[in-house]
Amino acid sequence: MRRAPPLRLAPPSFSGGQIAPAFFCRLLAEHPRLGAARPDIAPELRYLPVGSYQLLYCEIAHGIELVRVIHGARRLDQLF
Repeated sequence: MRRAPPLRLAPPSFSGGQIAPAFFCRLLAEHPRLGAARPDIAPELRYLPVGSYQLLYCEIAHGIELVRVIHGARRLDQLF
């Protein structure tokens, strides 16, 4: 079975530093299962790489709860 290539998301190219974070917050709130499950770290945890960062979050009743934002150079297995 072939695996799909990893999903790469790019924020909209608007000026201003608030557009991209707002875009991803809304995207994740509307599609909380977009990120990969990480039961090896915590049962409810999901993970999504965004640019140079890794977002760790949990799905909640009406969106997500952002648990941690980690620089992409960091190794998750060494943090948990």
